[in-house]
Amino acid sequence: MKISSNGVQLNVSEQGKGGIALVFLHYWGGSARTWNPVANLFCREFQSIAIDLRGWGESEKPASGYSVRNQADDVEGVVRELGLNRYYLVGHSMGAKIVEVLASRKSKGLEGLILVGGA
Repeated sequence: MKISSNGVQLNVSEQGKGGIALVFLHYWGGSARTWNPVANLFCREFQSIAIDLRGWGESEKPASGYSVRNQADDVEGVVRELGLNRYYLVGHSMGAKIVEVLASRKSKGLEGLILVGGA
């Protein structure tokens, strides 16, 4: 599905249902598809959401706005649009940097972080 966030159309994959969501953020050069094997493991117990960050996968590719802060704003908009009340952020590499920014904002509903290869 496409979700408009922070002025950009983002591609978002969603599977599973549950009270708690896992929001997956990929590495620089990756896409939401990189999380498919992991998301498939968890979708029976959790709502699994993987986002193609701006410029990657099937998301819009604007000429600017690729700072970690802008990417965090994008993800925040997706979380808000989906109405997530309880969620964990899972980030790999650049995705982990975005997770760290979002954690510093102390967003409502954020219950935990999983950082994979964060710098």
